[in-house]
Amino acid sequence: MKYDCGFTKENKWFRYRAAAIIIEKGHVLFAGNERENYYFKERCYMENNKKFETKRLILREFSHADFEDVHGYASNLENIKYMIWGPNSEEDTIEFLDDCISNIDKNPRTQYDFAITLKENGKVIGGCGVYLNDGLYEGMLGWVLHKNYWKQGYMTEAGKELVRFAFEDLKLHRLYATCDAENYGSYRVMENLGMRREGHIIKNRKFTGFKEEWHDELFYGILYEEWIKIKQAHKEK
Repeated sequence: MKYDCGFTKENKWFRYRAAAIIIEKGHVLFAGNERENYYFKERCYMENNKKFETKRLILREFSHADFEDVHGYASNLENIKYMIWGPNSEEDTIEFLDDCISNIDKNPRTQYDFAITLKENGKVIGGCGVYLNDGLYEGMLGWVLHKNYWKQGYMTEAGKELVRFAFEDLKLHRLYATCDAENYGSYRVMENLGMRREGHIIKNRKFTGFKEEWHDELFYGILYEEWIKIKQAHKEK
């Protein structure tokens, strides 16, 4: 089925339907015409959304229906203790999902956020993304995984597909990622993706998880040609 994302004489009902009150997870997302393009964006979501499969996971665009799962990890202090954001309030999580959906139909699109879901039951266990520079040739990788799913290889599995998407589909020249120097789990994922450590910056990352303080930050990177060599080496095994 093809979804029409435009306003024509035949589909003006988008504007009239937008006058309804939309309530999700107990929150009024909008009332009246405050966000009259809500349904328009939801239809564009169906038209433009991306989905990728790995052995155990499906990476897909976020939707408002993901609120409970996303807020479950984004509001947990232990889960985001190495992040430069959070812990989320409910309003923060709603704003994040709004931003993810609004980015889907942007052209050019520079922010790609994907929900990491289990194939077996569809549960959202984390999120990952690639964020392009203005020249659209370089991207920064980012991810977060619910603590209940740490140390099971999920993030490396999702990360490999994210890197493939960035290099093959987006045609990027270079990818990089950063993390708190104490976040062993995150930099091990970077190394598992074939990224090399490019720098260790002293007290460069403001830590807000438990108390405000400055932490060291690690920088990792990988070029397209380096990824091709890794990919070729795996094929030859």
